[in-house]
Amino acid sequence: MKIPKAQKRTSGIWFIQLRLDGRSITVTAETEAKVQAKALAIKSGIVGPEGMPGKKTLGRMLDEYIDARSNVLSLSTIRGYKTIR
Repeated sequence: MKIPKAQKRTSGIWFIQLRLDGRSITVTAETEAKVQAKALAIKSGIVGPEGMPGKKTLGRMLDEYIDARSNVLSLSTIRGYKTIR
């Protein structure tokens, strides 16, 4: 998943400007690594823009994982993953 490059403000705070569902979201943090991690979590839906848990549930994330790897994994492995889910 691609996120914009982090920029440093004159105050020393790092920020990234994201577009999510047609809204502009500014992510800020003290270091470049932290702001990139926050932006990636927001963009992937794990964390919402306000820092609250995102829209994705554990079940939905497991379904996406299984779907993304269905052409690589064997049928018995996929069946096992679905059983665990």
